[in-house]
Amino acid sequence: MSNTADTSNAHARETKPMKLWLRLLIAIPMAAIFIWIGYTICMPLAFVAGMLSDSCDRLYALWEIWILVLWTGILLISALAPPALIALGRRWRWVFLSVVVGAGVSVTWYILWYVIAMVVCSV
Repeated sequence: MSNTADTSNAHARETKPMKLWLRLLIAIPMAAIFIWIGYTICMPLAFVAGMLSDSCDRLYALWEIWILVLWTGILLISALAPPALIALGRRWRWVFLSVVVGAGVSVTWYILWYVIAMVVCSV
């Protein structure tokens, strides 16, 4: 009875992790692609968000900080986290979770800009 339990645990331990060169071969192009996707999303949407500062003078400095600095940083971290997890040899579920969390945080951050803009301009 204990033999069957031991064999299932031994079988789970027999899986070999990917070698470092293979993980880097996956992670480096993935990082480049995610950074490119983040940049192509960031710049047009940043300028759309900046159009609010045309109608409200108090938003210009806040736009530079919230969108151009902080949101760009969030997009960069979101783009580099999954490849870093792959390079470190983490499980794929954590890689997929980091993609979903990164996308959720960056979308939420961008939507919050419009909420902040409405509050600042209405006061």
